[in-house]
Amino acid sequence: MQTGQNNRGEISIYLAAILLVCLALILVVLQGIRLYEGKAKARQAVVHAVASMKGDYQPDLFQRYHLLALDRTYYGRGEGYLEERMKEYLTYNLTESDTLYSFHTEDVLLTDTQPLTENGLEEMKRQIREYMELKLPAGLLENMTDTIRQADTEDQKADLSQDIDRLSVASGQEGGTEHTAGDPTREDLQALGLEEALKSQGVTDFETISMDDLLEMDLVDQGIFTDPRKALDGMLENGILTALIPEQESQISKESVPISGLPSSVVESAEETPAFSWDLQPYGQISDLQWEDILSEAQSSDLNDLQEVYGIAYALDAFRHWDHSSESEVGKEAHVWNCEVEYLVVGKASDYENLSEVAERIGRIRLIPNIGYALTDESMKEQALMAATILLAPIGLAPAAKPVSYVLLVCWAYAESLMDVRSLLLGHEVPFIKDKESWQLSFNHIGDLASQDSVTDDEGDGLSYDDYLLILLASMPDQDLKYYRMLDIMQVNIQENIPEFRIENCVTQFEVQVNIQEQQQDWFFQEEGRYL
Repeated sequence: MQTGQNNRGEISIYLAAILLVCLALILVVLQGIRLYEGKAKARQAVVHAVASMKGDYQPDLFQRYHLLALDRTYYGRGEGYLEERMKEYLTYNLTESDTLYSFHTEDVLLTDTQPLTENGLEEMKRQIREYMELKLPAGLLENMTDTIRQADTEDQKADLSQDIDRLSVASGQEGGTEHTAGDPTREDLQALGLEEALKSQGVTDFETISMDDLLEMDLVDQGIFTDPRKALDGMLENGILTALIPEQESQISKESVPISGLPSSVVESAEETPAFSWDLQPYGQISDLQWEDILSEAQSSDLNDLQEVYGIAYALDAFRHWDHSSESEVGKEAHVWNCEVEYLVVGKASDYENLSEVAERIGRIRLIPNIGYALTDESMKEQALMAATILLAPIGLAPAAKPVSYVLLVCWAYAESLMDVRSLLLGHEVPFIKDKESWQLSFNHIGDLASQDSVTDDEGDGLSYDDYLLILLASMPDQDLKYYRMLDIMQVNIQENIPEFRIENCVTQFEVQVNIQEQQQDWFFQEEGRYL
């Protein structure tokens, strides 16, 4: 009987020991599960914190320019502000009153940031491409590409080069041979602006007047006939915009915006505008007009990279440019420049400088096809020869009239090109290749463009001011420069509301390192954040 009781006591002790071991194992397993779940919960909180940080993107940059980037200084509050916000986020989400856990966020570090301005603006270009792929239909891209290449076909390149060769040969090799202008018709007298002057001198029979009669009248000495080159230079003396759009020039801001220190300053290169001279002594070569520079600007580069087509389309979509309408709305957003696309092309400090330079560049682009037409129009060539003869006869250089007539023909074509620019700035379209109907300017109005009525392209086959901006953007020697200038515009515009904003502080990719403690456990997490 005593032995049975002892056995029962031993069994009880044995079972109690087994139960304690099982309980210990259960507690170990539960603790392991608790730690595993705690770590998972902490990691999930870090993932959500990174997602929350990504959702704190710079709103102006996204709303206005469709770029997603995180301002690591958070509106100028400092580089540690985002880390503090993330720490507060983690503390709030990991601290609960009825929980098995007691998390403590030790450190939060924002590291390995990739600014929008680094790696050759690769991330910026990627976001632009993805945005424009959604915004632009494929057909519109094809039309843009066709517009860019309209002046870039091999046949046209050959034709334009031949025109320049013809002009150079004519002016350089015919200087020693006398070429006399024929007798003028009434149409010629009207085109040269001589009809009214002759009437004032008692001439009534314009059908029988000869070239010798005109030379005997000393029209140059009397001030009746003047050198059109001087008239053109005098007209442009106060600036191209004063000459072309005097009625709207006052709307163009001359206020300079400080551009030193902007993103483009690190890659900006000085671009000298080629000089344009009519002073050919002794009326020999035309090389002084720098045809190679003009041709290179007139013929845009071949855009094999679709990325650049997207970039150009984005520039015209996201930034404003010259609007000929005086009643155009400024819009709610702040704009430091009104001619923003012009700034992308030129990079000067004021709207006035940028628009002036764009107008001059378009004029040089238009000069080439206009010369091409002028060389094929016999009446224009004859009128230029008459004008050269009248100008040179008083100084005994009539034999040089033929080569000088080509100089005057170039002057006429350039004045027509400026007239084209005036039409474009007023909102009209201009045909790329001219004919007799679309040629706007007569010889006697070379120095007076603003008073002339613009001839529009009724068939809708011409190019608009927007199209020429597109061509200028496509023909920029450094295609990356326009992207850096985009960043300039973004920064100065956003700074109107957030003075501390710097585009260099905007990052598209970052890494967060977090150290979280839970009782005796110390966890380290590393999470990457990236847009798109």
